[in-house]
Amino acid sequence: MMNLSTLVLFIWFIVPYFYISTFMEDNGYSETQGSLMLGIFGVATIIGIVGLGWIGDLPWVNITKTYAACLIACGGTITLFPILIRVMDAKETYSFYILALNSMIFGLTFSSSYSYTPSILVELIALERFTMAYGLVLLSQGIGHLIGPPIAGALKDRTGYWDAAFYVAGIWVVVSGFLVAV
Repeated sequence: MMNLSTLVLFIWFIVPYFYISTFMEDNGYSETQGSLMLGIFGVATIIGIVGLGWIGDLPWVNITKTYAACLIACGGTITLFPILIRVMDAKETYSFYILALNSMIFGLTFSSSYSYTPSILVELIALERFTMAYGLVLLSQGIGHLIGPPIAGALKDRTGYWDAAFYVAGIWVVVSGFLVAV
């Protein structure tokens, strides 16, 4: 289940990284504002890797459940992007800040995949098989990176809007979280 969850996650989590800027520009936001979201994703992910790594080391924290909860929240933030981008007025300053907050939560929650995947694998399999298992997880990540963006682009081409790509991505990231939880 862990490998399937990773494949599903890495097919769909990448949608905001590839398309948030274009989606925002299509709805009245500036190119700079769209680019800033990518920076917010990155900084939040760096902070999340360190912070969630520290949290995961606490003796009372169940990292598998924490990881599942983070993925479910991550999927929720992806699903919120089209709602926030379409409903809010791009000319209002608060709109950008609300999107920035959603982007920060996205980056923080997604970072759990970097912090917790190796530890969860060690819990699931013998240490002697860790190298092979982690290699398979990395293979799944690579496959996801290759096929996710074209699928999202095809959804946009089919519907004419980015909304469908973000909604589908968010739902599948939530499913990935539930696969980890099982």
